[in-house]
Amino acid sequence: PQGMQGLDVSIAQALARAMGLQLSLLPFDADENMSDDLRNMVWKGHYLGYGPADVMLHVPVDKYFMQQNKQAFIFAPYMREQVVLLRDTQRLPQVGSASDLKGVPLAAERGTGAASVLIGHDERLLSAQVHVYDDGVKAAQAVLEGKAAAAYVTRAQAESAIFRAPTRPQHVDISDFPLTGV
Repeated sequence: PQGMQGLDVSIAQALARAMGLQLSLLPFDADENMSDDLRNMVWKGHYLGYGPADVMLHVPVDKYFMQQNKQAFIFAPYMREQVVLLRDTQRLPQVGSASDLKGVPLAAERGTGAASVLIGHDERLLSAQVHVYDDGVKAAQAVLEGKAAAAYVTRAQAESAIFRAPTRPQHVDISDFPLTGV
């Protein structure tokens, strides 16, 4: 589709060019289960009649996952996703632990491990404060717009929100914030 851009699209273009093939992208929304995505999009085709694709990008390179999905050959990791805390430093000057987030609005992406961990951490300590957004960039934008004090998202999503902001955000910080389960 026209207008698509990003790292995955650039890699797909370079791969097609190197192989002398014409690129035809087949974007899809991720399912709840990556194994289902591989079945529907790579080795079998979707039950709605599209696919299978020859190559799928943005697949986790994990030995246990690979052993469970022998119908697909998974190789060549090209990025590492990292969950971070994007925070408004005026509202949250210091964050050393999850208890420092108590009492402030938080944001996360619906259906992600990061959201589940944030909501469920320490017997649901923060669950009433977490607002879930349809994607991580929107969750990060909530911090930039003052709707949330912090967002638990991937570094790429946090950086994308900052890059897209109409003016350079002044009081934000991106930091590692490991919670058990991420």
